[in-house]
Amino acid sequence: LNGTDPHNPDTDGDGWNDEIEVHSGSDPLTPNRYLPGLFGGLQHAHALLHQGVLPATSQAYAMRFDDGSPTVSPQASVLREGGPNENGASVNVAVPIVRLRIFDPQADDLSPYELPRAGAFVIEAEDYNYNSGQHVPLADVMPYLGGSYSNLVGVLDVDYHDLDGADSQVYRPLPAGKNVNLLGNLFGQYGLQRPSWNVTKNYRVGWEASGDWLHYTRAIPTGNYFVWAALSYNGTSPNQLSASLDRVTGDTTQPNATATSLGSFLAPGSGAFGNNDLVLLRDALGNPAVVTVTDPTTTLRFNLGSGDFDWFVLIRTDALP
Repeated sequence: LNGTDPHNPDTDGDGWNDEIEVHSGSDPLTPNRYLPGLFGGLQHAHALLHQGVLPATSQAYAMRFDDGSPTVSPQASVLREGGPNENGASVNVAVPIVRLRIFDPQADDLSPYELPRAGAFVIEAEDYNYNSGQHVPLADVMPYLGGSYSNLVGVLDVDYHDLDGADSQVYRPLPAGKNVNLLGNLFGQYGLQRPSWNVTKNYRVGWEASGDWLHYTRAIPTGNYFVWAALSYNGTSPNQLSASLDRVTGDTTQPNATATSLGSFLAPGSGAFGNNDLVLLRDALGNPAVVTVTDPTTTLRFNLGSGDFDWFVLIRTDALP
């Protein structure tokens, strides 16, 4: 579309994101073209269009600053700062690019900060149940910063299923054999970032294998949710990121509780272990799956497939960008 390179966010290399050039009426293939309506000041922002809104100077757009707080601003205020030129600013390579696009839950390059903050519920991979179905209530409160399950021991085939050896036993050591192996991941892509907040501790599940699973009991507020998982793989081939999600319907204090499928995560590899991509949960027809929560507490089973597993997030379907 528009002759741009789908693998390069800035086809003409002028420091302006292709999306912002297109939506401002500028040519994304012509370097150093000045853009109309530049935003002054030192704020860095991610700008999102509401679904179905046409780009026009008179329209208002939702915008997020560095701290993730949303505001609404006319188009004249959403482009990145620099300067000066006849429009009041110019390309400044020292300032991060602003993204301006329709918020599309099916986009394959979403960042955590682009996900709606209101009602976002994050579950950390390392914080699976312990002591036969127990969970820590602090992990029910957002923004959750991590670290509440330190040294809590899960029970094999009740809280998790994994046959790995003790290759990396940080944060939650387990008895020798049949372990969940964790690796610190604060510095990989989307290791630190969550929807508009940063965690202070983070671990990803590695050495994954088909058939491994983890249980997560949480007091998720009632509502309908889309779900994204942060997964990574040392490659970029199709289907190297794969997992699925179930709702546990059986007794979570007993081995191998029954569960019903909620959907699957499937995407190409992210390029490196620890460098996460956000993968949308989809139903059997490939459509975005909607997870409905009605109970005071819900137990979800995350089934591992291919790729390291870092965290997943439930976003209300009625949340605004």
